[in-house]
Amino acid sequence: MSGWQPIETAPTKGSQQLILGHAEQRWIRFGRYYPEFRKWYYSGTNERQQYSETEGGVPTHWQPLPEPPTPSDGA
Repeated sequence: MSGWQPIETAPTKGSQQLILGHAEQRWIRFGRYYPEFRKWYYSGTNERQQYSETEGGVPTHWQPLPEPPTPSDGA
C-alpha cells in the first residue's frame, strides 16, 4: 500500500510509526496512535513538546513509512 489513505483506515494497534497529514491545515508529520489515550500524537507540534496533539489537529490522512535505504541504494 502506498499513497495517502483516510485516517479511519490507519492501524491503531501496536506502536507503528506512520506519516500523518491534515488535508485542510496542509501539514505532514511523523506520528502514531496511542490506544490508551485514544489520541494521535505526532512530531513537530511546537517547540516545547516533541509529540502531542493539538485541539482540532487530528490527522485526516496517513501513509506508511517507506523502507529505509540500504547500502546498495547508491552508497
